Amino acid sequence: MLPSACRHFPRVFLRDARGILVTLSHFCPTAASLLFESGPAHVIEAPATLLLSEPIEGLDAREALPPLVRPGLLADVDGYGAWEERVVRTLIEAPTAEAALARIEAATERVRRWTPAAGSLAGIVEDAFALADESRTATPALSPAFDVVRELTGPHPLMNVPPTFANDWRRIQATAGGALRQPVGRYLAASAFGNWIAYRGQGLRSVVAWLRACHDVLRVQLVRHLRGAAPVGSADFLEPIRMADYIMVHTVDSLAFGRATVSFER
Repeated sequence: MLPSACRHFPRVFLRDARGILVTLSHFCPTAASLLFESGPAHVIEAPATLLLSEPIEGLDAREALPPLVRPGLLADVDGYGAWEERVVRTLIEAPTAEAALARIEAATERVRRWTPAAGSLAGIVEDAFALADESRTATPALSPAFDVVRELTGPHPLMNVPPTFANDWRRIQATAGGALRQPVGRYLAASAFGNWIAYRGQGLRSVVAWLRACHDVLRVQLVRHLRGAAPVGSADFLEPIRMADYIMVHTVDSLAFGRATVSFER
């Protein structure tokens, strides 16, 4: 008898040719706290505690065409699944979120050059990630994808960027040490898995733009939350993660974001 939103929260469902994929909204404090758990992180079969009986609401892409590699070129289900799996693994395993995103962007540019004449898309994905260069220098600047989110949210207190953002972010990186690596990497991996933008956008760059936006919104929340104080533990990161997913999952219209990513696919 629960309202649908209460029954589903914090589950986020995608149904496509692969089956039912479920990730979690980290606006839920319990889901957010799992990002800090010790032990390996990987995709698993959903336990009974996460499954729901029908009706299951979410994005139903079972009758949709597969995601686009780039405008005008469809992926196949296995090929897109391989790309998503490598994105998730890279975000979990990379030494920093910045290094992971740089590697994903470099690999994705190689994948976008694929044509069916080159053979299996899944094989191209493996080669692209093996050869990808993640050495691009990270900057504190917010990405164009963040600007898209800010346009879609309109005036919103959580999206106000402090004028000292760049310096504040450098300070957080310097003082947080490796404490940010695991929760941020896992947060972005959860944002990549079962991603709706694959079916809302115009290609793989659209999904990468979503991940960039997720990272930038989280960075802004970290800066706003800490307000010049040095982070001392996971409690300092939990609330910013919750607020980031409040924006990305519960405020931003994924269809509008997908439409706005046309410029990234040129």
